[in-house]
Amino acid sequence: MRWATLVVVLAFSGCGGGTDLSGPMSTNPPDPSTSPPASTSTTTSTTSSTTPPTSSSAPEETTPVAPACDEEVLDAVTATIDGQHRAIIEGDFERALTYSSRSFRAGSDPERFAAIIRSGYSFLLEPIDREVRDCARSDDLVALVVSFRRPTGSTIGLAYRLTSEEGSWRIEAAGIIEESRIDV
Repeated sequence: MRWATLVVVLAFSGCGGGTDLSGPMSTNPPDPSTSPPASTSTTTSTTSSTTPPTSSSAPEETTPVAPACDEEVLDAVTATIDGQHRAIIEGDFERALTYSSRSFRAGSDPERFAAIIRSGYSFLLEPIDREVRDCARSDDLVALVVSFRRPTGSTIGLAYRLTSEEGSWRIEAAGIIEESRIDV
């Protein structure tokens, strides 16, 4: 489950623009010798089989997983999200936007950003404990999964995608995820 969320975050390209990591999971066409033959029967059996399914001798193709962040990258990306969070708490949405990527800033202004935070991320308007749950890096992109603990004790997860711009990590996208999806 740990990597599923991170792969989804790295491939998430619709929020905030930026680099498109979506693409084919495999560049190899399926091998016809390992594909099951097409059924020509028109009848359907309703009895269950007690014979276990047979497995193909060909290995399954997998999507490569991004490596975990090293300590230097983890420190830098958490400094970025913490800096933005402090600016949001202080109500300084202009400063909060400086932690965002160029592509995100191109489609937003401080008023619009404030409206986004107030309508969908209002828990960030107050000081709140956070825990980094996972971090993975792929070239100049980082997927960061963070769990925020509300004063009530409940938690809310945010999946961040950060990009490296001019030597700094900037937030390109963030989205709320179900706590069950960030179980590592």
